[in-house]
Amino acid sequence: ANVLWLRSRAAVVGQYVPAEGVDFLLSSPPVSQGIDELSYEYLATSWVLGREAAETLRLEPIFGGGTQGPGAEATALRRGLASAAGALKPGGWCSLLLEGSDTDRLLATALSAVSAGLELVDVIHRESGRVGDGVVLHLRKPSAEDRLRQAVTPSPLRLGVERGHLTYPELASAIERAAVGLLRDRGEPAGLLRIVAAIVAELGQSGLLRRLAAGRSADDDEPREDRIEGGGPGLLSSLVHEELRRDDHPTLVRLGDESRPSWWLREPELAERPLADRVEWAVWSILSTAGRIDDPGFFERIYRLFPGLQAPDEELVRACLAAYVAPGELGSLGTNDDAAARGDDHGRVIATLVDYAHRLGLRAWIASREQDKASDGRPLAERLTDEERRVYLPLIIRAPGEALGAVDVIWYVRGRLSFLFEVEWTAMVGDAILDRGREIPVGEQQARFLVIPAERGELLRLKLERSPWLRAEIERQNWHVLKWQHLDTLVARAGARLEWLEPVLGLDPLIERGGEQLTMFGE
Repeated sequence: ANVLWLRSRAAVVGQYVPAEGVDFLLSSPPVSQGIDELSYEYLATSWVLGREAAETLRLEPIFGGGTQGPGAEATALRRGLASAAGALKPGGWCSLLLEGSDTDRLLATALSAVSAGLELVDVIHRESGRVGDGVVLHLRKPSAEDRLRQAVTPSPLRLGVERGHLTYPELASAIERAAVGLLRDRGEPAGLLRIVAAIVAELGQSGLLRRLAAGRSADDDEPREDRIEGGGPGLLSSLVHEELRRDDHPTLVRLGDESRPSWWLREPELAERPLADRVEWAVWSILSTAGRIDDPGFFERIYRLFPGLQAPDEELVRACLAAYVAPGELGSLGTNDDAAARGDDHGRVIATLVDYAHRLGLRAWIASREQDKASDGRPLAERLTDEERRVYLPLIIRAPGEALGAVDVIWYVRGRLSFLFEVEWTAMVGDAILDRGREIPVGEQQARFLVIPAERGELLRLKLERSPWLRAEIERQNWHVLKWQHLDTLVARAGARLEWLEPVLGLDPLIERGGEQLTMFGE
C-alpha cells in the first residue's frame, strides 16, 4: 500500500503523483538518439500505431532541417529532472543510473540534477570489460533543515572571484584535486570515465557543481558566453577534457592511445596500499571466512568493502578470485589456502633459501621478524651462524638498517654481491617493491627476487600490466620472479651453482618453455 512502481518519462512524473509525495525515485536518463534512431522510431510508429501516434514524437530533428543539438538535449534532461524532483519529498532520495562510458552525458546529467534542486551525495562507478561501464549518481532533495544549515555555515573566502562567479582556476584546481586524490587512493592508473566520475564527486562536495547550476535555471536556454556557469554542460565538458589532456599538466600524465586513454601521477605516491593488493586480500578473506559462497553473494560482499569510486573493476576481482578459489559443490566458491599452512610454507621457503646460500658458499640473513618462527621443528635463526646473526647490514648494503632488516632473506659476500629475496604466499608485492624496495638504493652488484607460489603468477602478471609504476620500479630495482616450485626443483639437484638460477627465473621461465630448454640444466 505504500509502494508505487511507476514506469514513465521523468518529465511526466508530476502528472501521476502529487508534488512532494515520493520518498525515492529511481531513473535512467535515456541515451541521446541520432537521426537514424529517430527516423526508425517515426517509421515504426506510423506503420504500427498510425499517423496520430507518430505526431506525438519529436519530429523537429527529422523534418526541421537538422539534428537536435546538445543544448536542446541538455534542456530536455534538465526539465525532465526538474519535474521528477518536484515529486520528491524534502529529504527524499533520487538515484540515476547511467549505462555506457559517455562522459559528456555524465557531466550533463549531474549538472541537470543539481539545476533541478537536487544535491549530489555520492558517485559510484562500476567498470567491466565484459558487460560495460555504468555510473550511479545518488542525489537527495534538501529539506528546510538542510537549507538552514547551509545558510548558517560559513563559506570559504574565494580570492579573485568576481561577483561570486566561478573562475577557470577554481575549476582546474578541483579537477586536479579530484584526479590526484583518486589516483593516490587507488595506486594505479584510471580511465577517463572514472576520472570524470571523481571530478563530478569533487564538484558536488566542494559546492562548485551547485555554483555551476546556479547560473542557469530550468527555463534558461540561452548560454551566456561571459561566464562558465552560463555555458552549461557543453562548456563544462570542454573545460574538463581540455584540462585533462594538457601535455604540460604539472601533476598528471596521460597514458595509452587516444581511443582508450588513462591517467597517472607524474610523481607517483600512495595514500595506502595499492588497490589491487587490497582487493586481493579482501578476496582471500571472504573466501576463507565465509565458508562456501555463491558468485552473486561474493561480488556483493566485495563491492560493499570498496564503495563509491574505490570500487575495483570486474576483471581485477575475477583475477583475484581465480588465484585463490577452489570450486565446491553446485558452483559454490571457497579456498583451500589456510593462513597457518601458508605461514608454514613461508618459513619452509625461507629455510630453503638460507640452506642453498650456504651450499653456494654465501652468507645469509633472515628478517628479524622471521627468525623466531620454526621450520622443521627448529627456529629459523638456528640456520644462521653467530657471525651472520650479528652482522651489521648497512656495511653489506648501503641502505637504512631498518629496511634491510625487514627483507626476508639476503645472500651476500661483502664487497662483491648481494641478493635480496622477498618471500610471499600472495601476489601482494606493493609493500616489498613500492615501499621497502624504494628505501634500498640500487647497486650494480645487487639483484632482488620475488619468491611466490606458481598459482599467483597470473595475478602478478595482471598487476604488472595495470600499473606502469610497479613495472617501472621492478625494472629499476632489478627484481626477478622465482616460483616456489622451481626453487624446490633447483634445490633438489645435486650441487649448487649461481648460474643455475637463470633458467628458473621469471613469470615465464625457461624451464617452462619446452624440453629443449632443459639442456641449460645439463640434463
